[in-house]
Amino acid sequence: MFGTSSTNFGSSSIAHRDRAGALRDADGLEAYTEAEPPPVMILFLERGRALAAALEGPPDAQLRQTLARIVAAMRDLELTPFLSQVEAPLAPRPGAIASRGFLH
Repeated sequence: MFGTSSTNFGSSSIAHRDRAGALRDADGLEAYTEAEPPPVMILFLERGRALAAALEGPPDAQLRQTLARIVAAMRDLELTPFLSQVEAPLAPRPGAIASRGFLH
């Protein structure tokens, strides 16, 4: 259910844009660690849920703030292999500047 390691859970679901699968993985991992969730596990639960929300469309301001906080926490913990999926929804989308009226 969680892939090759507990910190890699949900990555396959996210890679396949399977929002429901990512949420199932997060719920399963939360149940597995319910008695005493390690702080890093809480971070990965937040990461999985935020990425699942990002699959619905461009992130709103609140989700962007959550993703940025997760990126900062992952950098602090040197969890760089897991950053690219969290940073992707924060990246400017092609045409985003033009669509806001900055380019005429």
